[in-house]
Order: sequence, then C-alpha cells, then structure tokens
Amino acid sequence: MAKLNKPLIAILIGMILILPLEIYTQIFKYFGLTKVSAFEYTSMIVSREPNWWVGILTGPGVAGTATLLLYYSSIIWGTDYFPLKGAFVGAITYSFIAILKSLLTEFTMLTTGHFIHALGGTLGGFFSGYLLKRYLSDPIPIESHSAKRKLRYQIAPVPALKPNYVEGKTKKYKTPKK
Repeated sequence: MAKLNKPLIAILIGMILILPLEIYTQIFKYFGLTKVSAFEYTSMIVSREPNWWVGILTGPGVAGTATLLLYYSSIIWGTDYFPLKGAFVGAITYSFIAILKSLLTEFTMLTTGHFIHALGGTLGGFFSGYLLKRYLSDPIPIESHSAKRKLRYQIAPVPALKPNYVEGKTKKYKTPKK
C-alpha cells in the first residue's frame, strides 16, 4: 500500500475548507454585513482593490498554508484539543491577513464586518483541526513518567520525529526441527 503524503493532504484540507468560508461570507455580503467575501479579502494582500478572481488564487493558498502550519504545530502542541488549537490558528491567520492588508493599503480599512471574517477564520480553523485530527493522526505510544504507558494521539509526519519506544517483551519462537 502506498504511503500517504500527509502534508499535502493537510494543504488540500485547507484549500477545500476555504469554499464553505466563501459561501459563509457571500451570505453576509448579501445581507450587507460585510463589503467583501473571503476570496476578495485575501486578494487584498496582493492588490489594493478587492478582486474575486485574484482571490480564487490567493484564498486557497492562504488557507492551505494556515492548515500546513497547524499540521506541523502538532509536533510541538500535540493533538489534544486540536480543533480548539485550530480555531486559534485560524484567528491568528485572520489577524495576519488584516495586518498585511492594512500595511499594503496605506493603513486604510476598506472593509467592514471584521467580526464576520474573524469568526469565519476561527470556524475554518476549528474544522481544519477536527479534520486533521480525524484523518491524519496516528496512535503512537509515548513514554510517560509513570510506569504505565499511555496511548496518546500525535501527528508524526517524519519517522525520525517519532519517539523511540519498546513494545514490551516478545517471546522467541524456535523453528521446528525436521
């Protein structure tokens, strides 16, 4: 069986999750609570004016990068409460985009509805954390300080980063003599 490329799958999860976020922001844009959608918001990283077509290219890139950072942060954080950690990364990603956008547009805020975009980023991060934990985490026995071993879930993308462990005493079987 072929081995999965877990970082690539993490990026694809992020790129797919930008689509519900775009639908979410389009609904609020229709009701007048925000002026730009998620694609238009991420397009303002590279241009001054919101452009939906540029956002089709930048939106999945930003979401895939944020999900990849969340995936590799599991080495440091572990995967306990991973959806909440994903929501934190989503909120930080929104803040990073807002800072970049304000720096590139000469500190003028062209959008309204920052709460809608922040909540969308947080929800997207929550669901990406859930999907990463559900589909990309492997149970790995980890040494604990106590005598008993505990089974924790940790994403280990690189075999060299897996902790060394001994599976216990194994019985040696002798081959039958003929």
